[in-house]
Amino acid sequence: MTFTFEDAYRLAEKAHHGQTDKAGVPYIHHPLAVADALTEHGEQARIAGILHDVIEDTDVTAEDLLAAGVEADTVDAILSVTRREGEAYADFIRRAAAHPMGRLVKRADIGHNSAPDRLATLEPRQAASLARRYRQALAILDEAETPAPPEEET
Repeated sequence: MTFTFEDAYRLAEKAHHGQTDKAGVPYIHHPLAVADALTEHGEQARIAGILHDVIEDTDVTAEDLLAAGVEADTVDAILSVTRREGEAYADFIRRAAAHPMGRLVKRADIGHNSAPDRLATLEPRQAASLARRYRQALAILDEAETPAPPEEET
């Protein structure tokens, strides 16, 4: 049986039940927005988007996702955007950038988190700090997408 986006939504909704974002909005709205931003990239990208925070922010593990039927490549993408304990933010972003689907998910995640209406709900100093952090993260993601120049023949 194939694990569908609807299955992923139900899993994410259950895992994030009772969580709210910094503005007090039910947390599930964020991963749903990330998934929606990934629609043109296919169902596996959408599944990674809706589940992108479950390992980091809930008791769900990678093994749980695999057991539920999430494809291994999709779980790898989710792991690439799951910040490890003690991991520097720039290292985390570089790790996400190294995974093609992870890079898409992280870009969609940052896009939603840095939306002016979301930043406006925060204290101005915190909003400015996050906006700066997101600009730096996007620069790392952009660099990962830029092809290396061809080597010159000697």
